[in-house]
Amino acid sequence: MRTTIARFGRLVIPKSLRDQIGLRPGAVDVVVDGTALRIEPPAGERLEERGGRLLIPQRGRR
Repeated sequence: MRTTIARFGRLVIPKSLRDQIGLRPGAVDVVVDGTALRIEPPAGERLEERGGRLLIPQRGRR
């Protein structure tokens, strides 16, 4: 899928891709991964507690 970066650096992530990985409006984590950018929901927003332990979510597709 192709999109564009606006003159001021804004990048539109198509809705189908946002829905696919669960991105919602608000803060995101952006990480350089080789020559790519990895954009993820902040891990702290999706932590679960089970049996007295915090579970760290898997990265990428759910």
